[in-house]
Amino acid sequence: MLALLVLPANAEGDRASAESVKAGFVYNFTKFSTWPAPGGGADPLRICTLGRGALNGQLARLQGRTVGEREIEIQVWPPSDDWAKCHVLFVSREDGERAESILRQLAGKPVLTIGDVPDFSRRGGMIELIELENKLRFNISLVTVQRSGLRMSSQLLKLATRVWQ
Repeated sequence: MLALLVLPANAEGDRASAESVKAGFVYNFTKFSTWPAPGGGADPLRICTLGRGALNGQLARLQGRTVGEREIEIQVWPPSDDWAKCHVLFVSREDGERAESILRQLAGKPVLTIGDVPDFSRRGGMIELIELENKLRFNISLVTVQRSGLRMSSQLLKLATRVWQ
């Protein structure tokens, strides 16, 4: 069930393949996260990214897939005023310089922030994708998740390399 969360990522392999694995992680994180009402129902699950190049465009492949009864809608370059309308915001390494500003703007809002920016989970992000021993892993800032009103499955928390509390 959680097999995709432990797939190896070859740092010297095909970049598109590694980015595809990261997009798979994003998809699985949505399956093991719960948003507070009124975010439920059959409304689209909005996954936003700050650029077309984020994950080499692999997030676009999630468009139209479903999580529960909700269809995924990918939004690229939403205006900063609309970030709080996203259910998930992926912050790529390329946007690392802006990460703290972005995270401050979303603090306490029910937006699942995921990034591959170094120290993302310690800087206010919720899930940080990391490469460890040639495998893609992740850290979770549970305190940030809880402050936002989101909930995460205990299964997901058990798979994290580190959970900041």
